[in-house]
Amino acid sequence: MEGLRRLTGGPGTADRRAWRECRLALEASGLRHTVLGPRRSGGLLYRSAPAMARALRLVGLHGLGERNARTPVLERRELALQALPAAFEGYRILHLSDPHFENLPGLAESAARQLRDAAVDLVAITGDFQHHWWVEPQAAVEALALLLDGLRAADGCLAVLGNHDGAGLVEPLEAAGVLVLVNEHAAVTRGGERLIFTGTDDPACFFTAGALSALEAAPEGLRIALVHSPELAQPAAAAGHSLYLCGHTHGGQICLPGGRPLVTQLTVNRHLARGWWRQGAMVGHTSRGLGSANLSVRFNCPPAMTLITCRRPA
Repeated sequence: MEGLRRLTGGPGTADRRAWRECRLALEASGLRHTVLGPRRSGGLLYRSAPAMARALRLVGLHGLGERNARTPVLERRELALQALPAAFEGYRILHLSDPHFENLPGLAESAARQLRDAAVDLVAITGDFQHHWWVEPQAAVEALALLLDGLRAADGCLAVLGNHDGAGLVEPLEAAGVLVLVNEHAAVTRGGERLIFTGTDDPACFFTAGALSALEAAPEGLRIALVHSPELAQPAAAAGHSLYLCGHTHGGQICLPGGRPLVTQLTVNRHLARGWWRQGAMVGHTSRGLGSANLSVRFNCPPAMTLITCRRPA
């Protein structure tokens, strides 16, 4: 069957029910469950955000920061992938991450204007639709629908959850036509050849061994990992993934001139906090993200959407 289809898990399955029960317990624990083990939720940036916003207003920079945050850049990248099947030469993946829709009204409309009538094959979203995982998800789902309205995606939309997304977001996203992967697999088939997508739950705050198992159990094919953060780069490369798409860091959001991040929000792999990178034979992309968190401003780090065109090596 041509097009996008789920290979493992999904609504109503025992695996999905087990994941949901575990995820809800992690959300209720009050801890961050990282790849290095449970840690107390810091919350320093969240608690200091109001004071930082006041300081920016006092020095006249808050308005500029919000304008920066509302002006996403559509970046284009041609990417040579070893063993890309011939049927997928020129395959276009629109990578979005970290929209945090509730945090900045008007962002979805601004992004939608840039994407209107854009022709892509697949939209891949690597988490953080919400600004707070405990709020009702409908506003985030409606903003996503607005953003994608008018965008022509031949194979639809794939997504994973971020650390700001609650388990309760999955069903509304799926009802809206988004195929959500939580430690699960999907495939896009064309001309008898296929791309394999592994989507994990967030490893920054809701990490479990299920994410590693999903990476290791990816079916045969050219494997693409969708993960909220770059913190699983090494196991994904070891499992034979060719491409790793992630976000979480916002590229720093507020950076020094030249784009050097002040904060990455990563427990491990801080050197993979932004842009394109390699881990062994695997190519990775850490998006600067579409939205903003805590503070609704950006400096030296414009919000980004990335259109990746996959090519066979010359």
